[in-house]
Amino acid sequence: MKGHVVKIAHDEYGCVVANGGAGDIMWQVAADSLTALHRAIADVGALPQLNNEEGSQNEEHIFVQYHSSRTVRKLILESHVPDGVNAPSFAAILWDVVLKGKCKMWAQGHSEKVVSAFLDCSDLEMKNMASSELQPLIDAGLLKIASAKHV
Repeated sequence: MKGHVVKIAHDEYGCVVANGGAGDIMWQVAADSLTALHRAIADVGALPQLNNEEGSQNEEHIFVQYHSSRTVRKLILESHVPDGVNAPSFAAILWDVVLKGKCKMWAQGHSEKVVSAFLDCSDLEMKNMASSELQPLIDAGLLKIASAKHV
């Protein structure tokens, strides 16, 4: 399962599917499966980051790897749940499983783009919740705000 999730995180079309597809069709017909996919991506994000002695260069964490970090960022920026669907957004799942209380350790390098995406997230409730943890990191100069245009 991890291998498939990592492939989705590296693929622009995987991002379209994970966001619910054109016209949110996936949310309408398979909300539970979409939520399970979001949880699987978050579970891969929760895996520890390996250093060079523990893992190969091909096994970079999805928050650190160039392409997957941008895909995860895009998923956060476009995170939403359509009206009438009772499910958490991707951003909410990722925050709860991986980042809540741990943003400081991801506030540099490519992973900084993942963390700062919460400040421009489409899920306004999630954006407000994350801001309280991220603002002190910004104020301390530990987190730079990445432009939403630079996905």
